[in-house]
Amino acid sequence: MMTGCSTTKYVPEGDHLYTGAKIKIKGKKAKVPKSIIEEMNKVIVPKPNSSFLGVKAKLMTYTPEKNPPEKKGFFGRLKKKFSEAPVLLSQMSFADNRKRLNNVLFARGYLKSDIKQDTVQKGKKASVTFNVLPGTRYTIRNINYPTDSTALGLMIRNSASLSELKKGDYFDFDAFKKERQRIDDYVKERGFYFYIAEYILYRVDSLHNGEADLYLTLIPEMPANATKQWQVTDVSIYGNYTLARDSAITVQEGKTGKREKEFVIVDRQERYETDFYERTILVKKGQLYQKSLQMKTVERLMNTQNFRFVRTVYFPDTTGLTTGMRSRVYLTPAKKRTVISGNIANQINKLKHRLHRAWRQANLRQALVQSLRAGIAPTALGHEAVPHLDLMLVRAASVLKGPFE
Repeated sequence: MMTGCSTTKYVPEGDHLYTGAKIKIKGKKAKVPKSIIEEMNKVIVPKPNSSFLGVKAKLMTYTPEKNPPEKKGFFGRLKKKFSEAPVLLSQMSFADNRKRLNNVLFARGYLKSDIKQDTVQKGKKASVTFNVLPGTRYTIRNINYPTDSTALGLMIRNSASLSELKKGDYFDFDAFKKERQRIDDYVKERGFYFYIAEYILYRVDSLHNGEADLYLTLIPEMPANATKQWQVTDVSIYGNYTLARDSAITVQEGKTGKREKEFVIVDRQERYETDFYERTILVKKGQLYQKSLQMKTVERLMNTQNFRFVRTVYFPDTTGLTTGMRSRVYLTPAKKRTVISGNIANQINKLKHRLHRAWRQANLRQALVQSLRAGIAPTALGHEAVPHLDLMLVRAASVLKGPFE
Protein backbone atom coordinates (compact mmCIF):
# COMPACT_ATOMS: atom_id res chain seq x y z
CA MET A 1 0.00 0.00 0.00
CA MET A 2 2.68 2.47 1.05
CA THR A 3 4.96 1.84 -1.93
CA GLY A 4 2.12 2.80 -4.20
CA CYS A 5 2.04 6.33 -2.83
CA SER A 6 3.86 9.00 -4.83
CA THR A 7 6.69 10.91 -3.15
CA THR A 8 6.26 13.80 -5.61
CA LYS A 9 2.49 14.18 -5.31
CA TYR A 10 2.72 17.47 -3.39
CA VAL A 11 5.77 18.95 -5.19
CA PRO A 12 4.70 22.33 -6.66
CA GLU A 13 4.71 22.83 -10.40
CA GLY A 14 8.09 24.05 -11.66
CA ASP A 15 9.94 22.73 -8.59
CA HIS A 16 11.64 19.41 -7.83
CA LEU A 17 11.89 17.03 -4.91
CA TYR A 18 15.43 17.37 -3.54
CA THR A 19 16.94 13.90 -3.16
CA GLY A 20 20.39 14.81 -1.83
CA ALA A 21 23.87 16.07 -2.72
CA LYS A 22 27.22 14.47 -3.30
CA ILE A 23 30.77 15.81 -3.40
CA LYS A 24 33.09 15.06 -6.30
CA ILE A 25 36.80 15.87 -6.02
CA LYS A 26 38.35 17.25 -9.22
CA GLY A 27 41.90 17.94 -10.33
CA LYS A 28 44.95 15.86 -11.10
CA LYS A 29 46.55 14.30 -8.01
CA ALA A 30 43.91 15.96 -5.89
CA LYS A 31 43.37 14.04 -2.67
CA VAL A 32 41.07 14.94 0.17
CA PRO A 33 40.91 12.63 3.21
CA LYS A 34 37.65 10.78 3.74
CA SER A 35 37.15 12.44 7.14
CA ILE A 36 37.15 15.90 5.52
CA ILE A 37 34.68 14.81 2.84
CA GLU A 38 32.39 13.50 5.58
CA GLU A 39 32.72 16.83 7.36
CA MET A 40 31.76 18.64 4.15
CA ASN A 41 28.70 16.44 3.67
CA LYS A 42 27.49 17.34 7.16
CA VAL A 43 27.36 21.09 6.45
CA ILE A 44 25.25 20.88 3.28
CA VAL A 45 21.68 22.14 3.83
CA PRO A 46 18.87 21.33 3.54
CA LYS A 47 18.90 17.62 4.27
CA PRO A 48 16.70 15.45 2.02
CA ASN A 49 13.62 13.68 3.36
CA SER A 50 14.43 10.84 5.72
CA SER A 51 14.13 7.25 4.59
CA PHE A 52 14.19 3.78 6.14
CA LEU A 53 15.53 0.89 4.05
CA GLY A 54 15.27 3.13 1.02
CA VAL A 55 11.60 3.96 1.62
CA LYS A 56 10.59 7.56 2.40
CA ALA A 57 7.69 6.51 4.60
CA LYS A 58 7.20 9.87 6.34
CA LEU A 59 7.06 11.68 3.01
CA MET A 60 4.50 9.18 1.67
CA THR A 61 2.16 9.78 4.60
CA TYR A 62 2.33 13.56 4.25
CA THR A 63 -0.77 15.60 3.43
CA PRO A 64 -0.87 19.42 3.28
CA GLU A 65 -2.44 21.39 6.13
CA LYS A 66 -6.02 22.37 5.54
CA ASN A 67 -7.05 25.98 5.55
CA PRO A 68 -8.06 26.72 8.26
CA PRO A 69 -5.66 24.26 9.96
CA GLU A 70 -6.99 21.10 11.53
CA LYS A 71 -7.66 21.17 15.26
CA LYS A 72 -4.73 20.17 17.42
CA GLY A 73 -5.02 16.90 19.31
CA PHE A 74 -3.74 13.35 19.41
CA PHE A 75 -4.10 12.78 15.66
CA GLY A 76 -2.57 16.16 14.93
CA ARG A 77 0.51 15.31 17.00
CA LEU A 78 0.67 11.86 15.45
CA LYS A 79 0.59 13.33 11.95
CA LYS A 80 3.33 15.83 12.82
CA LYS A 81 5.54 13.08 14.22
CA PHE A 82 5.13 10.53 11.45
CA SER A 83 4.99 12.68 8.32
CA GLU A 84 7.33 15.08 6.52
CA ALA A 85 6.70 17.77 3.96
CA PRO A 86 8.72 17.35 0.75
CA VAL A 87 12.15 19.02 0.77
CA LEU A 88 12.34 21.07 -2.43
CA LEU A 89 15.27 21.97 -4.64
CA SER A 90 14.20 25.63 -4.42
CA GLN A 91 15.00 25.55 -0.70
CA MET A 92 18.70 25.08 -1.40
CA SER A 93 20.98 28.11 -1.63
CA PHE A 94 23.90 27.19 -3.86
CA ALA A 95 25.96 30.24 -2.84
CA ASP A 96 25.49 29.52 0.86
CA ASN A 97 26.48 25.87 0.47
CA ARG A 98 29.56 26.72 -1.58
CA LYS A 99 30.60 29.08 1.22
CA ARG A 100 30.04 26.38 3.82
CA LEU A 101 32.13 23.87 1.90
CA ASN A 102 34.89 26.42 1.32
CA ASN A 103 34.99 27.15 5.06
CA VAL A 104 35.48 23.47 5.86
CA LEU A 105 38.29 23.17 3.32
CA PHE A 106 39.97 26.38 4.50
CA ALA A 107 39.84 25.19 8.12
CA ARG A 108 41.69 22.02 7.08
CA GLY A 109 44.44 23.76 5.12
CA TYR A 110 42.99 24.02 1.59
CA LEU A 111 43.40 27.78 1.39
CA LYS A 112 42.67 28.24 -2.31
CA SER A 113 39.88 25.84 -3.20
CA ASP A 114 37.27 26.34 -5.90
CA ILE A 115 33.76 24.87 -5.89
CA LYS A 116 31.03 24.69 -8.52
CA GLN A 117 27.77 22.76 -8.59
CA ASP A 118 25.70 20.82 -11.11
CA THR A 119 22.02 19.96 -10.81
CA VAL A 120 20.81 16.61 -12.09
CA GLN A 121 17.05 16.57 -12.77
CA LYS A 122 15.03 13.43 -13.42
CA GLY A 123 11.31 13.94 -13.72
CA LYS A 124 10.11 15.78 -10.63
CA LYS A 125 13.21 14.82 -8.65
CA ALA A 126 16.62 16.52 -8.56
CA SER A 127 20.00 16.02 -6.93
CA VAL A 128 23.07 18.26 -6.67
CA THR A 129 26.73 17.48 -7.29
CA PHE A 130 29.38 19.83 -5.87
CA ASN A 131 32.55 19.68 -7.95
CA VAL A 132 35.46 20.54 -5.66
CA LEU A 133 38.89 21.62 -6.88
CA PRO A 134 40.71 21.61 -3.50
CA GLY A 135 44.12 22.85 -4.54
CA THR A 136 47.20 22.40 -2.36
CA ARG A 137 46.84 21.59 1.32
CA TYR A 138 49.06 24.06 3.15
CA THR A 139 51.48 23.26 5.95
CA ILE A 140 52.90 25.60 8.60
CA ARG A 141 56.27 27.11 7.66
CA ASN A 142 56.82 29.47 10.62
CA ILE A 143 54.98 30.25 13.86
CA ASN A 144 55.28 33.80 15.18
CA TYR A 145 54.08 34.78 18.67
CA PRO A 146 53.15 38.32 19.87
CA THR A 147 56.11 40.68 19.78
CA ASP A 148 54.75 43.44 22.04
CA SER A 149 56.63 44.43 25.20
CA THR A 150 53.80 43.87 27.70
CA ALA A 151 54.04 41.30 30.49
CA LEU A 152 51.34 39.31 28.73
CA GLY A 153 53.19 39.24 25.40
CA LEU A 154 56.38 38.12 27.15
CA MET A 155 54.51 35.40 29.03
CA ILE A 156 52.96 34.04 25.81
CA ARG A 157 56.36 33.96 24.08
CA ASN A 158 57.88 32.13 27.05
CA SER A 159 55.20 29.44 26.75
CA ALA A 160 55.93 28.71 23.07
CA SER A 161 58.02 25.63 23.90
CA LEU A 162 54.90 24.01 25.38
CA SER A 163 52.90 24.41 22.18
CA GLU A 164 51.73 21.40 20.19
CA LEU A 165 51.85 23.42 16.97
CA LYS A 166 54.91 22.43 14.98
CA LYS A 167 56.47 23.48 11.71
CA GLY A 168 55.41 21.17 8.91
CA ASP A 169 52.01 20.42 10.44
CA TYR A 170 48.95 20.86 8.27
CA PHE A 171 47.12 24.14 8.62
CA ASP A 172 44.19 23.16 10.89
CA PHE A 173 41.65 25.30 12.75
CA ASP A 174 41.10 22.73 15.50
CA ALA A 175 44.81 22.80 16.33
CA PHE A 176 44.71 26.61 16.39
CA LYS A 177 41.76 26.61 18.80
CA LYS A 178 43.60 24.17 21.04
CA GLU A 179 46.68 26.39 21.03
CA ARG A 180 44.60 29.43 21.92
CA GLN A 181 43.06 27.55 24.85
CA ARG A 182 46.51 26.37 25.97
CA ILE A 183 47.70 29.97 26.12
CA ASP A 184 44.58 30.96 28.07
CA ASP A 185 45.17 28.19 30.64
CA TYR A 186 48.88 29.06 30.90
CA VAL A 187 48.52 32.78 31.59
CA LYS A 188 45.54 32.30 33.94
CA GLU A 189 47.85 30.29 36.19
CA ARG A 190 50.18 33.29 36.34
CA GLY A 191 47.94 36.15 37.40
CA PHE A 192 46.24 37.26 34.16
CA TYR A 193 42.70 37.16 35.52
CA PHE A 194 41.08 39.32 32.83
CA TYR A 195 42.62 37.57 29.83
CA ILE A 196 40.37 35.38 27.66
CA ALA A 197 41.26 33.06 24.77
CA GLU A 198 39.43 35.22 22.21
CA TYR A 199 42.05 37.96 22.62
CA ILE A 200 44.39 35.93 20.38
CA LEU A 201 43.96 36.55 16.66
CA TYR A 202 45.54 34.40 13.94
CA ARG A 203 46.92 35.97 10.79
CA VAL A 204 48.09 33.85 7.85
CA ASP A 205 50.59 34.60 5.10
CA SER A 206 49.82 32.09 2.33
CA LEU A 207 51.92 33.63 -0.45
CA HIS A 208 54.40 30.77 -0.26
CA ASN A 209 53.84 27.70 -2.42
CA GLY A 210 52.03 25.17 -0.24
CA GLU A 211 53.37 26.70 2.99
CA ALA A 212 51.93 29.35 5.28
CA ASP A 213 53.41 31.60 7.95
CA LEU A 214 51.28 31.83 11.08
CA TYR A 215 51.14 34.99 13.21
CA LEU A 216 49.55 35.01 16.67
CA THR A 217 48.63 38.58 17.61
CA LEU A 218 46.68 40.24 20.41
CA ILE A 219 43.58 42.09 19.25
CA PRO A 220 43.75 45.90 19.46
CA GLU A 221 40.44 46.03 21.39
CA MET A 222 41.86 44.05 24.32
CA PRO A 223 41.39 46.00 27.60
CA ALA A 224 44.46 47.16 29.49
CA ASN A 225 43.50 45.07 32.55
CA ALA A 226 44.02 41.89 30.52
CA THR A 227 47.73 42.66 30.10
CA LYS A 228 48.36 42.88 33.87
CA GLN A 229 49.12 40.26 36.50
CA TRP A 230 46.68 40.45 39.41
CA GLN A 231 47.40 39.59 43.04
CA VAL A 232 44.97 38.57 45.79
CA THR A 233 45.06 41.26 48.50
CA ASP A 234 42.59 39.67 50.91
CA VAL A 235 40.10 36.78 51.16
CA SER A 236 36.71 37.03 52.85
CA ILE A 237 34.54 33.97 53.50
CA TYR A 238 30.78 34.32 53.92
CA GLY A 239 29.78 31.11 55.69
CA ASN A 240 26.00 31.70 55.68
CA TYR A 241 25.35 33.41 52.37
CA THR A 242 21.97 33.54 50.65
CA LEU A 243 21.05 35.61 47.64
CA ALA A 244 17.91 36.86 49.36
CA ARG A 245 20.00 38.46 52.14
CA ASP A 246 22.98 39.46 50.01
CA SER A 247 23.14 43.12 50.98
CA ALA A 248 22.60 42.42 54.69
CA ILE A 249 25.30 39.74 54.80
CA THR A 250 27.98 41.54 52.81
CA VAL A 251 27.89 44.65 55.03
CA GLN A 252 28.85 42.49 58.04
CA GLU A 253 32.46 42.16 56.90
CA GLY A 254 33.72 45.29 58.61
CA LYS A 255 31.49 44.89 61.67
CA THR A 256 31.38 41.21 62.62
CA GLY A 257 34.06 39.65 60.43
CA LYS A 258 36.52 37.43 62.28
CA ARG A 259 40.00 38.22 60.99
CA GLU A 260 42.40 35.32 60.72
CA LYS A 261 45.93 35.14 59.34
CA GLU A 262 44.89 34.25 55.78
CA PHE A 263 41.28 35.48 55.55
CA VAL A 264 38.25 37.10 57.17
CA ILE A 265 35.34 34.87 58.22
CA VAL A 266 31.91 36.51 58.10
CA ASP A 267 29.48 34.22 59.92
CA ARG A 268 27.80 35.20 63.16
CA GLN A 269 26.88 31.60 63.96
CA GLU A 270 30.46 30.38 63.35
CA ARG A 271 29.31 27.12 61.78
CA TYR A 272 32.78 25.91 60.89
CA GLU A 273 36.14 26.08 62.59
CA THR A 274 39.04 28.03 61.13
CA ASP A 275 41.02 24.87 60.36
CA PHE A 276 38.16 23.65 58.14
CA TYR A 277 38.56 26.73 55.91
CA GLU A 278 42.35 26.44 55.99
CA ARG A 279 42.11 22.89 54.60
CA THR A 280 39.55 23.56 51.91
CA ILE A 281 40.21 27.11 50.66
CA LEU A 282 43.40 27.25 48.60
CA VAL A 283 43.16 30.91 47.59
CA LYS A 284 45.41 32.86 49.96
CA LYS A 285 46.34 36.46 50.55
CA GLY A 286 49.41 37.56 48.58
CA GLN A 287 49.08 34.96 45.80
CA LEU A 288 49.01 35.75 42.12
CA TYR A 289 45.64 34.74 40.74
CA GLN A 290 45.56 31.08 39.66
CA LYS A 291 42.54 29.63 37.95
CA SER A 292 43.31 26.10 39.14
CA LEU A 293 43.27 27.18 42.81
CA GLN A 294 39.93 28.87 42.31
CA MET A 295 38.43 25.72 40.73
CA LYS A 296 39.95 23.35 43.30
CA THR A 297 38.63 25.50 46.14
CA VAL A 298 35.09 25.22 44.79
CA GLU A 299 35.54 21.47 44.22
CA ARG A 300 36.84 20.85 47.74
CA LEU A 301 34.08 22.81 49.40
CA MET A 302 31.37 21.05 47.39
CA ASN A 303 32.91 17.63 48.09
CA THR A 304 32.41 18.16 51.83
CA GLN A 305 28.65 18.00 51.08
CA ASN A 306 28.07 20.81 53.56
CA PHE A 307 27.04 23.43 51.02
CA ARG A 308 24.30 23.79 48.44
CA PHE A 309 26.14 26.49 46.49
CA VAL A 310 29.72 27.75 46.40
CA ARG A 311 30.75 30.85 44.49
CA THR A 312 34.06 32.69 44.27
CA VAL A 313 34.17 36.30 43.08
CA TYR A 314 37.06 38.69 42.56
CA PHE A 315 36.85 42.47 42.88
CA PRO A 316 39.79 44.34 41.30
CA ASP A 317 41.12 47.68 42.47
CA THR A 318 39.12 50.20 40.43
CA THR A 319 41.48 53.12 41.10
CA GLY A 320 44.06 51.78 38.66
CA LEU A 321 46.84 52.42 41.17
CA THR A 322 47.44 48.76 42.01
CA THR A 323 46.83 45.34 40.49
CA GLY A 324 45.27 43.92 43.64
CA MET A 325 42.01 41.95 43.84
CA ARG A 326 39.75 41.21 46.79
CA SER A 327 38.52 37.61 46.78
CA ARG A 328 35.09 36.72 48.16
CA VAL A 329 33.96 33.14 48.84
CA TYR A 330 30.17 32.84 49.20
CA LEU A 331 28.94 29.65 50.87
CA THR A 332 25.27 28.63 51.09
CA PRO A 333 25.02 25.86 53.71
CA ALA A 334 23.16 22.66 52.97
CA LYS A 335 20.27 21.87 55.29
CA LYS A 336 20.85 19.57 58.26
CA ARG A 337 24.50 18.92 57.62
CA THR A 338 27.50 19.29 59.90
CA VAL A 339 31.17 18.55 59.55
CA ILE A 340 32.25 15.17 60.98
CA SER A 341 35.62 15.27 62.67
CA GLY A 342 38.29 12.83 61.57
CA ASN A 343 38.22 10.85 64.87
CA ILE A 344 34.45 10.26 64.75
CA ALA A 345 34.61 9.24 61.10
CA ASN A 346 37.34 6.69 61.86
CA GLN A 347 35.35 5.27 64.76
CA ILE A 348 32.25 4.93 62.57
CA ASN A 349 34.23 3.13 59.85
CA LYS A 350 35.77 0.68 62.37
CA LEU A 351 32.35 -0.02 63.90
CA LYS A 352 30.81 -0.65 60.48
CA HIS A 353 33.61 -3.11 59.70
CA ARG A 354 33.10 -4.99 62.96
CA LEU A 355 29.35 -5.18 62.38
CA HIS A 356 29.81 -6.47 58.85
CA ARG A 357 32.29 -9.16 59.99
CA ALA A 358 30.02 -10.27 62.84
CA TRP A 359 27.04 -10.44 60.47
CA ARG A 360 28.94 -12.59 57.98
CA GLN A 361 30.18 -14.97 60.71
CA ALA A 362 26.68 -15.33 62.18
CA ASN A 363 25.12 -16.09 58.79
CA LEU A 364 27.84 -18.58 57.88
CA ARG A 365 27.55 -20.52 61.11
CA GLN A 366 23.77 -20.55 60.91
CA ALA A 367 23.90 -21.98 57.38
CA LEU A 368 26.32 -24.71 58.43
CA VAL A 369 24.23 -25.71 61.43
CA GLN A 370 21.01 -25.91 59.42
CA SER A 371 22.63 -28.17 56.84
CA LEU A 372 23.59 -30.80 59.42
CA ARG A 373 21.38 -33.64 60.57
CA ALA A 374 19.41 -33.15 63.72
CA GLY A 375 21.52 -35.72 65.58
CA ILE A 376 24.67 -33.57 65.48
CA ALA A 377 24.94 -30.98 68.21
CA PRO A 378 25.51 -27.39 66.98
CA THR A 379 28.19 -26.93 69.64
CA ALA A 380 30.34 -29.42 67.76
CA LEU A 381 30.99 -26.67 65.24
CA GLY A 382 31.60 -24.06 67.89
CA HIS A 383 28.41 -22.20 67.06
CA GLU A 384 27.88 -19.37 69.50
CA ALA A 385 25.73 -16.28 69.50
CA VAL A 386 27.37 -12.96 68.80
CA PRO A 387 27.29 -11.12 72.16
CA HIS A 388 25.64 -7.73 72.38
CA LEU A 389 24.99 -7.49 68.64
CA ASP A 390 21.66 -5.74 69.15
CA LEU A 391 23.27 -3.28 71.54
CA MET A 392 26.03 -2.55 69.03
CA LEU A 393 23.46 -1.75 66.34
CA VAL A 394 21.65 0.64 68.65
CA ARG A 395 24.88 2.38 69.51
CA ALA A 396 25.87 2.61 65.87
CA ALA A 397 22.53 4.25 65.05
CA SER A 398 23.01 6.76 67.84
CA VAL A 399 26.48 7.64 66.60
CA LEU A 400 25.39 8.03 62.99
CA LYS A 401 22.17 9.91 63.71
CA GLY A 402 23.62 13.11 65.15
CA PRO A 403 25.83 14.41 62.32
CA PHE A 404 23.13 13.87 59.65
CA GLU A 405 20.03 15.26 61.38
